[in-house]
Order: sequence, then C-alpha cells, then structure tokens
Amino acid sequence: IGDARSGAFLAEGTGSKKGTAGYPLRQAVEAQVLERFAPPHVLVNGDGDVVYYSARTGRYLEAPQGIPSRQVLTLARRGLRLDLRAALREAAATRRTVVRENVVVDEDDEPVQSIKLTVEPLAELGKREQLYLVLFEPFGPAQARS
Repeated sequence: IGDARSGAFLAEGTGSKKGTAGYPLRQAVEAQVLERFAPPHVLVNGDGDVVYYSARTGRYLEAPQGIPSRQVLTLARRGLRLDLRAALREAAATRRTVVRENVVVDEDDEPVQSIKLTVEPLAELGKREQLYLVLFEPFGPAQARS
C-alpha cells in the first residue's frame, strides 16, 4: 500500500506515470456503469428487429420455440406484447418518446412484475434507418401470483 500522506493506495510502480489512457478508460468505466445501473434495454430497427441487446433482458424477452427470431414483438413476454406494439407504433408515428407505466410482465413461475416501458426514437444513431431504444424499468415490487 502506498504512502498514506500522498493518498496513494497502490504499491509504487503499479500506477501509470503518464496519466490515464483517456478514451479507452472512459469507455470501460461507462460500460461498467451502464451494465450495472442502466435498465435492461434493446435497440430495435424500423422493421421491429432487435439489433442490440443489453444485459438482463431475459425477464422481458424470450426466444420462442422453433425458428429463431429477432422480432421484438415475437420475443416479448406475455403481458408486454400489446403495450410494446402500441408504444413502437406511436413512437414511429410521432417521432417522440413514448412511456407506458404499470405494464404487467407475466413470466412463468415468477412473481408478476409491473414495469415502465419507454420507447425512444434515436434518429441520430440510425444513419440508414430509424432506430428505437426500448427500456424495461421495474416499476414497484414484484407481486406474488394469486
């Protein structure tokens, strides 16, 4: 452990003499923060195909039996599909962020979870096509099945 007076906590010779690497370090830190604190999310194109998955989407999306699909509406769990379809259509028509609260996600043998569903158009990212960020945020405690 380093010198208590300098505030260093690493042994000498383990730190960088030139400062940080800048951009790569920033990317690594931002990725860590996003993975830990950002809500589960997917990036969807105008055809409804998922083009990017974040961590922890399994509670909201599930691969169907049979032929693989990237269609977000096919992947959406019971209770989520209708609200997701309506929110995607509204976001596409208005080009504005759409928020649906108290959307109930029904996962087999798990407590029922209400979520806040957000669909946000991301025009600046889709150079060739419109993209939509879909966020799944837990909304209140999960409820036991009755």
